[in-house]
Order: sequence, then C-alpha cells, then structure tokens
Amino acid sequence: MSNSFARPMTRAEESNYQETSRHADVMQFVEQLQQRGDPRLWVTRFGTSPENRDLPLLVLSAHGVKTSEQARASELPVVLVLNGIHAGEVEGKEASLMLARDLLSSSAGESARANDPPHRSPLQPRWERSHLPS
Repeated sequence: MSNSFARPMTRAEESNYQETSRHADVMQFVEQLQQRGDPRLWVTRFGTSPENRDLPLLVLSAHGVKTSEQARASELPVVLVLNGIHAGEVEGKEASLMLARDLLSSSAGESARANDPPHRSPLQPRWERSHLPS
C-alpha cells in the first residue's frame, strides 16, 4: 500500500501507537475521509454524547445505500459496528477508522483479494443471497 493510500492516519498510527484518538481526532479523520469525495461513504450522526458531542455514523456502500432501510429494501446485508462505548476500550475505535480508510482506499475496480474478480469492489459482497443458509 502506498503512502497516499494510508492517509489520513489515526492518532495511534501517527504516534507509533503511544496515543489514541480523542473525539476531535476522530471527527478530523472522518472529515478527511469525506474530503476525498468517495460516493461509497455517507457520513451522518446517530446522536450526541453526554458531553453534547456528535456521535458520527459512517455508512460504507458500493451501492449508494445510506440507511439500513435502503439496504433492507435492496436485500443487502447491514453490519453495525460500535466502538468507544466504554472508557479505555480504544482499540476497536482505532481499528474501525483504519478499516474504513483502507476499504475506501481501494478504487472501485481494485480487488480486495487476489482471487476476487477484477471488477469487484471491496465494498461489494463476495456471496450471493442464494448461497445463504435457509
């Protein structure tokens, strides 16, 4: 992965894992992702913290889906990942920021795995609904 793909970096990455992202760092990271103008990313909020800080919600979709209702109507899976729920549990937050960045760093035609068809986006499912257990 080239350096341009690794931007933005989390506070943990910038500090060689000696520090973790505070709220302002997370919001700046999300803003930097938004500035890329990638149509696979939709950013909103799902509430506010007791300190009255916005709680960001990032939706990643190769299909332009922005809500769980749209995903269900399109028969697409919904995965909800929550991080930073308890003080001191920072690893998931950092990992999720990195995952979002890395997924969005792949171009729409770039394969996430060597054995994926070259036309498949890393945000497209690798399975068909007909293959799910009944």
